[in-house]
Amino acid sequence: TIQSAGSNIWTTGLNANYNNNAQAYVESPCFDLSQLTKPMISLKTWVDADNKADGASLLYSVDGGNNWKTLGAVGKGVDWYNEENVLGIPSLNDNPRKAGWTGKKQTDWVTAKYNLDAVMAEAVGRTVRFRVTFSSNPDNPAQTLDGFAFDDVYIGNRQKRALIEHFTTMDANTENDFVDNFSTEATKLQYHTQSILYNDNKADPTARSLMYGIAVTSNANTRGVLNGVTDVNKKFSLWGLDEAERQLLGTPFFDISLAFLPNPVDKLNVQVKLKALQTYTKDVVLHIVMVEQDINNAQVGTTIYRNVVKKMIPSAAGKTLRDDWTAGQERTYNESITLYDVLQSTSLAPKYYDWNKLKIVAFVQDFASNEVLQAAESIPATIPSRVSSLADDGQGSVKLYPNPATSEVFIGFDQEAVRTYDWEIQNIQGQIVQHGTIPKGDMGVQVRTTDLPAGMYIVRILHPQNKSSWVGKLVIKQ
Repeated sequence: TIQSAGSNIWTTGLNANYNNNAQAYVESPCFDLSQLTKPMISLKTWVDADNKADGASLLYSVDGGNNWKTLGAVGKGVDWYNEENVLGIPSLNDNPRKAGWTGKKQTDWVTAKYNLDAVMAEAVGRTVRFRVTFSSNPDNPAQTLDGFAFDDVYIGNRQKRALIEHFTTMDANTENDFVDNFSTEATKLQYHTQSILYNDNKADPTARSLMYGIAVTSNANTRGVLNGVTDVNKKFSLWGLDEAERQLLGTPFFDISLAFLPNPVDKLNVQVKLKALQTYTKDVVLHIVMVEQDINNAQVGTTIYRNVVKKMIPSAAGKTLRDDWTAGQERTYNESITLYDVLQSTSLAPKYYDWNKLKIVAFVQDFASNEVLQAAESIPATIPSRVSSLADDGQGSVKLYPNPATSEVFIGFDQEAVRTYDWEIQNIQGQIVQHGTIPKGDMGVQVRTTDLPAGMYIVRILHPQNKSSWVGKLVIKQ
């Protein structure tokens, strides 16, 4: 029996049979969908009808109600239409299968959702009207059937993003292109499991694939994960579209905003702000991911690879948050990341072919179920100078002494400079307070510090061509 969701609902009847040959409907006012960017509709539904004989459907009109079309089909959207060939539903030209909500299986309200992108495109600036209809055939059974009820209609923008984690190889061109060209509402991460790009970052693809139970050994068995959901037996292109439609209609538990802070000046300082949109009492994991937006053919081969994961911060395990969240609660998390020149080859240093293609992705994942609750991405406006050992350039170790310094400090190397290097001293606000060069053939320079206030400073020695740098901290005492 249908129960009221609040003080008022639309219904064919409460504890009373609907009529034979019923043709009932509720019609909406006009809506201008052009004011939306990602339109959707949702409504709470409850059906209590003769199964596959009587049922309800939702229609729309883009010409002021002169012509009506059925919105959606079985298997599309979220909890949209549960049966086809419902006898009582009229067979419209666009709904020959007579799809609708029918049956007597519900024990509570269900929220049905559907994407309105196609409706907005069809309207082309015209307003849209909606109509919820209920239809029955001539022979209702001799039992109490309430019919159909709906409540809490929402027409607005979709709020949730999809996160695609794509486990792939460098020669899986067709599947890689499919993911690259997927919805702009999806944040994409490309994990390489073989070849050069795998050698650049082995830890993160290995850990994430083990978590999902995925084994990618060739371009024939690439796999995708969408918001924590996967089919280990199929490529993403075979199932991802329908799943993405459902996922993007979901109500997010969190909002994520990304910002980049100025200090410390020698690091990329990422700030992630999480805001709970609903109460959430389960453990979650925050992941921060360094991504290279694209790697071109001159760098690794003949194909461009996009959204390649370079480093998960601090690791693929992420940061576990074991606190309960209440709706509206906000928490902020900061990470300061050292950027290394491409010549740096330690296992802890992310290897970028072009640091100007850096992008940061953040996502929140349920600790137990692996469901991704929300994702966000952002590109920093400026990139800090990269740290290099300079040893790969044939240069010896950097020397910075005395440190702390009082009247002067030596900036240089333990051997003659193999080329002319630039140097600079910055205060903690990022302002350059002194600068100069270390000439080729010299071991370094003595720099007077008596004119500088006591405090912490950053010293950089910069490569003259690629501007990678050695960075160190200097303390000045007076």
